[in-house]
Amino acid sequence: LDGPNGLSDPDLVAARTELLSQQAAGLTQWRETTQALRPDLPIPEFDPAEAGARARILLVLPQATRAAGATEGSGFVSVDNDDRVSANLWNLRHHIGLDERVLLTNLVPWYLGPDVKPSRLDLQHGGRALINLLPALRDLHAIVLLGGEAQKTWDTYVAPAVRTRSLVLRCPLPTARSVNRTGAPD
Repeated sequence: LDGPNGLSDPDLVAARTELLSQQAAGLTQWRETTQALRPDLPIPEFDPAEAGARARILLVLPQATRAAGATEGSGFVSVDNDDRVSANLWNLRHHIGLDERVLLTNLVPWYLGPDVKPSRLDLQHGGRALINLLPALRDLHAIVLLGGEAQKTWDTYVAPAVRTRSLVLRCPLPTARSVNRTGAPD
């Protein structure tokens, strides 16, 4: 896309939904297994316009947002979602040329609802979900933990349980506070 917030267009959401059948089996299996942990809360789909199982870089946001929710948003975990964090992440990726072989996920993959903070159990389940996702990403070179919550959960639940050759990077969450300040990229 030429700019952020592309999934505010219902036609584009419909086109991406049609692409879901091409999703790698490993990601489909992961989603079904993870959904079973919290059957009451839907998990947004991976954006089929992203790298999927061929990802070299995994960007990990803390939790699904309203813009990714199936009823209030696109139904996808995507930098093309219609919210400020997605727009900031889209702009940052574009600015540094990080447009290919990238997959975006949420540490807590379920959309919990507006203004709902994840519980300790949500974070444990999210950590388990991330542990289960990593083997499906066989070409992974880097895992980028965006924000303190993703970083703490990685340290507490994920790192003790996995051995990865991937570089693990820690970055601030791309909120207005951390990105939209003097001297920050456009």
